Amino acid sequence: KNTAQSYSGHLYCDEYFWVPNFAKLNEVASAMATHDKWRTTYFSTPSSKTHQAYPFWTGEEWKRGDKKRARVQFPTEKELR
Repeated sequence: KNTAQSYSGHLYCDEYFWVPNFAKLNEVASAMATHDKWRTTYFSTPSSKTHQAYPFWTGEEWKRGDKKRARVQFPTEKELR
């Protein structure tokens, strides 16, 4: 298993759809902002629906396994434009 060492603080991840192994990055880097006073912010332009980051971007990963979250409606692509 890979690990990363860093100072704790806010995490900003730019263009994460271009990261080849997004799932590993998200797992390892998320520990840097675990306290309530720090935030994790991801932003990217989607490159492919088959990319590991796509379920994260659409909110499906966040909804998975939680009945309350599954009912949350995210804006459609049309609404975001």
